[in-house]
Amino acid sequence: FKQTKRLRILRKPLVREGETLLKGRRVLMITRGKDGEPETELLVTPSEARLYHPRLKRLEVFPIAPGSAPPTPFPLFGSDLHDLPTRYRLRLEAHAEGERTLVLIPRDTKSPLTETRMRFRGTRILKVSQQSRRGDRVEIDVTRFERNVKIERALELEIAPGTKISRFGG
Repeated sequence: FKQTKRLRILRKPLVREGETLLKGRRVLMITRGKDGEPETELLVTPSEARLYHPRLKRLEVFPIAPGSAPPTPFPLFGSDLHDLPTRYRLRLEAHAEGERTLVLIPRDTKSPLTETRMRFRGTRILKVSQQSRRGDRVEIDVTRFERNVKIERALELEIAPGTKISRFGG
């Protein structure tokens, strides 16, 4: 994927590339810096989100309360689909050429996100965008999408010794 972050505190968008792996109810999203090395790694499980910054040796852990929207750009993956209407207000928008956009608005008023938009052509995801309450926007253009790829390894973070761990909301 190609990720573009438009943050209020930055003059220019921050553009990075990376990959997202989905296995069972776990999502691992790795964003790489210009040198190709991991810049951030986000692991989302049904019970928590762990955001690791390897270069800073910092790990942030966020619990996911039952019924709350998980902090992942791919909310359809890693969670139960039947929970979506509980966690989000949903709307489907049709476009030309068979494309559709699923708009997800968190029901949790404390969510840092105002909406997530997922654009599809058939079952292929094309783009995901998220808007935060602070006005920041993250867009992910899916450059390659492979289904049913066998992932040999467990989706876990490899935390370096000496990493500072911060826990939020729990």
